[in-house]
Amino acid sequence: MIKNRIVDQARISLPSPAVSATRWRTLIVDDHPLFRQGLQGILRLDPEIEVCGEAGNAAEAWEQFCKTGANFVTVDISLGGGNGLDLVRRMKAARPEVMVLVVSMHDEIVYAKCALEAGAAGYVCKHAASDEICTALRVLRKGSVYVSDEILKHLLQS
Repeated sequence: MIKNRIVDQARISLPSPAVSATRWRTLIVDDHPLFRQGLQGILRLDPEIEVCGEAGNAAEAWEQFCKTGANFVTVDISLGGGNGLDLVRRMKAARPEVMVLVVSMHDEIVYAKCALEAGAAGYVCKHAASDEICTALRVLRKGSVYVSDEILKHLLQS
């Protein structure tokens, strides 16, 4: 365990590759290959997004995150070998400037707040239409937090 912490600390201290201010270097993290491919297709329609990596589990995601210098990451909550929210916390601790959007099948009412508390900048449910991802990206680019209108109402009421 101590060895892993030392390796992780060494990776964290490495400088991130230079990233264009207008282009998002994106890492897609989801345990379903078909979903990763579909999301990649949607994201590649945006000329300001470069998909620089993908991962199917938490360990692979951390390795890709350290290697690629991604400045935008989509993360599922349920991952093999770890929890997506723990991964979000770890990424934000390593590089607070990274933008994370949680894209999950889990109930928005329960998990959107948890995702935001973990450091995510937004939450999109997988059952949403693909244009909701595009809307979320526009909102995140402006530096705002994205959740659906339903979740926003719920969060304001609680």
